[in-house]
Amino acid sequence: MCANAQSIVFRGITIRTSVDGTDSGRSDMNRDRLHGICRQFNGTLKEHWGALTDDPLAMDAGKRERLAGRVQERRAISVQESRRQLDDFLNRNRNWWDLSRR
Repeated sequence: MCANAQSIVFRGITIRTSVDGTDSGRSDMNRDRLHGICRQFNGTLKEHWGALTDDPLAMDAGKRERLAGRVQERRAISVQESRRQLDDFLNRNRNWWDLSRR
């Protein structure tokens, strides 16, 4: 480990970053996981705000944001990649409840 490294522990995840940028390869995955956790929190806030204001669209946006954050945290991928994977999944399974067409 570098002498210039800093460590942050958040929800059991250790994030190590170096001041001079030499350790950036290993910290990218942990940084993506941390951003996923933050997106989950942001989605939860949106969902609760939608419940307070009785806005179903805000509640749905919060659920989607929370799900995208969960995908990002679990797979340690970037924000764009988690959005792309979630959109692909939702497009493929758009009418999953309609079993009569199968």
